[in-house]
Amino acid sequence: MVSDYSFETDTIITAILHDTLEDTKLTKERIRLRIWR
Repeated sequence: MVSDYSFETDTIITAILHDTLEDTKLTKERIRLRIWR
C-alpha cells in the first residue's frame, strides 16, 4: 500500500484519488465539486 512508504501527503492523496476514479463510478468533476465547495 502507498501508506506503507514514506511518501508526502500530496502523493498519498493523489494515489487515493487515482484509485477512486479507476474503481468507482465517481467522475473527476464530482470529486472536484466535493473538494472545492
